[in-house]
Amino acid sequence: MNTVLMRELGVYLERSCGAFRVYATETLTDLPVEDLGFFSLHFPASRISTLGADPKLILGTFLLPKDRFSDLKIVEEMEEEAKRYRLESAARVAEARLGEGPIASAVIVGEARDLMLPVNFRAGDIIALIGVPGADFLYLIASKRPDLVEKADLGDNLSKWKRCRWMLTCLDAARTIPSVAKVSGMICVGESGILGSLTLLSKLSGMGFVIWRDRIEFPPELVEISHHMGLDPLSVPSRGAVLAILPKDSPTDKIGEILDAHGYRMSLIGSLRTGGGRIVEDGRIRELSLDPPDARHPCSRF
Repeated sequence: MNTVLMRELGVYLERSCGAFRVYATETLTDLPVEDLGFFSLHFPASRISTLGADPKLILGTFLLPKDRFSDLKIVEEMEEEAKRYRLESAARVAEARLGEGPIASAVIVGEARDLMLPVNFRAGDIIALIGVPGADFLYLIASKRPDLVEKADLGDNLSKWKRCRWMLTCLDAARTIPSVAKVSGMICVGESGILGSLTLLSKLSGMGFVIWRDRIEFPPELVEISHHMGLDPLSVPSRGAVLAILPKDSPTDKIGEILDAHGYRMSLIGSLRTGGGRIVEDGRIRELSLDPPDARHPCSRF
């Protein structure tokens, strides 16, 4: 198996008894302590689920500040999520060193009979976005930067995103999409946003893309805060959203209706093409360089 491909996808594979064992790790910092247990499972499990693997086991380690060291709700929540998805689990808690914030580290092990790698696409294949773009970014802003919320005069409109963590996981969506549609490949949108994930898809598959910006339904709060901070909504963290590549003859109306019935919003934002990347906005075409995006998290400036 191509090790460069696996590294780009953030997973490790091994063959086992005619099937594949898939490993993914996640290290989380700078998140609210009360959400560490939830995300320590959902982020890596989402990643391997987009490859067609079923998560089977999670191993978690939590380094907590002294004043929260006795708070075992974090472990309990990870274990509750593991039970919900029928994963075996094991966890340990240790005290963080002086000055360190909470840190969660998790390893997810999954299994797959066949893998669905995001590499074998054709020109004309449809790019579908499932989920809420920018929910991850809004959650981080609302949780970490109340001063910015106040400065941007967004108040309650933005603070509600503190409670949107269910929008930041694509685990259920990644498991549902292949059951209702023929899918050529999927990828979780990551910290580099929709544009960064499309660039990664291009790198892995050798295909270019064209997207129509007006087909992407950005939350109004995201448009406002991105403008205030001088950021492009296409490039802010959007964990919880999925890019799914569908064959060009897919019955997209029917697929959209079924996904909507399952609680997932699907937007057909573009298609794959030979050549480079393009964004169409207000009738204008912007050609893109498909160089790797800046890996720095937009919130690192905080």
